[in-house]
Amino acid sequence: GTLLHRGIELLYEIPEGKDFRDLDSHEIERLLPQVPQAVERAFRELYKKEDGEELLLTGQLQIAKEVLAKYSEAVLAYDQRNGDFRIVGLEKEHLAHLRIETEEGHQEVALGGVIDRMDIKDEVVRLLDYKTGKDTKKLSTIASLFDRDDKKRNKAAMQTFLYAFFYQYQNPESQLPIKPGIINIKEIYSQDFSPYLQLNNSEVHDYREFAEEFEQGLRGLLEEIVNPLVPFDQTEDKKKCTYCAYKELCGR
Repeated sequence: GTLLHRGIELLYEIPEGKDFRDLDSHEIERLLPQVPQAVERAFRELYKKEDGEELLLTGQLQIAKEVLAKYSEAVLAYDQRNGDFRIVGLEKEHLAHLRIETEEGHQEVALGGVIDRMDIKDEVVRLLDYKTGKDTKKLSTIASLFDRDDKKRNKAAMQTFLYAFFYQYQNPESQLPIKPGIINIKEIYSQDFSPYLQLNNSEVHDYREFAEEFEQGLRGLLEEIVNPLVPFDQTEDKKKCTYCAYKELCGR
């Protein structure tokens, strides 16, 4: 996933000194032959190999490199099919603050994250994340994003809603709709593919329609974390520990 993000960033990067980059079908056609070089550079950066240094990849990594090139071409082909757009940010860090209630009174909590891709298409701000796994764009309710007992909690949707929260915080003057989405690489080959989130089977057209409820849920989560009366305890669902990077620390 990290390599895919970097490869697309290299292909779509905004020229130095500019605030945006306009892309159309002809420009993407010109970029397609550059995919192998972008993937090569992403691998070199990961393994800290300068240009000219030998980059030896095992059979498995060589296959991964070829698959990554195919995935990158699929993203470009999707963008080419769907018309002109303007890149306004790639892998850009955003910061925000949220006011919460604590035992000591009001406090401001600093939050931050890196938005993978911000673009403007048809007068809509799109906040897009690339996913190489089985992530889904469907969620039942906003409240479900904060329900730790919900085994189908959509973590990818939570991430893109956070992107929208960050974007709105830093761009309060913008009147354009804010549309979060997920580019699932495993679904992108479908002719009817759409990256946009589906809330209760309806497309999310503008984050602002759900901002109040989302921020209320986020505020409640943060207030629970800092509440000394709510202890930190282990999950009772041990399946959550399977891929946890910290399971050795707690004996799971």
